[in-house]
Amino acid sequence: MTPTFFLGLDLGQKRDHTAIAVIERSDVDTGFDPVHWARIRERRFMLRHLARLPLGTPYPEVVDRVRELVRTPPLAGACTLVVDATGVGAPVIDLFKGTASSAPSEPPQRSSTPIPPPSSQPEWGGSP
Repeated sequence: MTPTFFLGLDLGQKRDHTAIAVIERSDVDTGFDPVHWARIRERRFMLRHLARLPLGTPYPEVVDRVRELVRTPPLAGACTLVVDATGVGAPVIDLFKGTASSAPSEPPQRSSTPIPPPSSQPEWGGSP
């Protein structure tokens, strides 16, 4: 079964806030293609939850907050947790693995790919 929700966790440290985002992925029928006799589907992503935790929030509290989120409908059983594994991410992933009964539906996915800065080029042909 493909998960329909993704919970992203970016762990802060002393000067950075911890951020939690929940994204819903859905495939929506947008029409019918009579040539191929098939539905036309569009994949959509919607931001369903966004939180910035206070500076200095202990990591065990962050883990408890995420566990609470993934237990609530509609996330329960249909959520993939993605944790930024750079910096303090790896030890926090170990905290999630500590109690399997309260873990998300899938093990946390590690992400260490840096996000490039926004392009200075305008998207629609205007001047910078």
